[in-house]
Amino acid sequence: MKLFLDFALVGFVGLMALDAKALDVTQVVPPQAIVDSQLKIGSRVLRLPEGNWNFVAQKIGDVTNTNTNLKIGTTFRAYAMDVKDSDFRGGIQFLLPVASFQTISWRPEPCKVDNVLYKNDFNSGFSTPECLIVFKRTSHLRRPTDEFYLQASQWAVNEKVKVAGSFYEIVYTKYAT
Repeated sequence: MKLFLDFALVGFVGLMALDAKALDVTQVVPPQAIVDSQLKIGSRVLRLPEGNWNFVAQKIGDVTNTNTNLKIGTTFRAYAMDVKDSDFRGGIQFLLPVASFQTISWRPEPCKVDNVLYKNDFNSGFSTPECLIVFKRTSHLRRPTDEFYLQASQWAVNEKVKVAGSFYEIVYTKYAT
């Protein structure tokens, strides 16, 4: 039994060390190689699928109270790209608040968007919006109009990454009061 407990303790310490190595996008500026396949915003860690990932874009946003426009929180949006042999294999966006905050109304409202390929709001209401949205992007990395995608596009140009074709972007959001 002691051997099992020792092994479990070593495994637990190893897991803590893994999360400790996660690239904290609130502390670094892109571009950065993601050496352990993990991104972190605040205390939340996203383990990326196996690949050659790079943190290539970042945007800091404010969450404001709808009625007063008072800032109630800060979000970080990160874009990671998986590239192999100069070919774009995938991209992931990670958007979260740095910390939890109390409110009953906020802006932006992430589930109220247009021009989507698919949207499911899970019959959620304003107080706890939840949604799964699928976008079809055709030029967001080739001819970006958004500052966030412009960073990713510039990194791809600098690294000679091919980003031809259409891409599907899947976004899941869940807020709670």
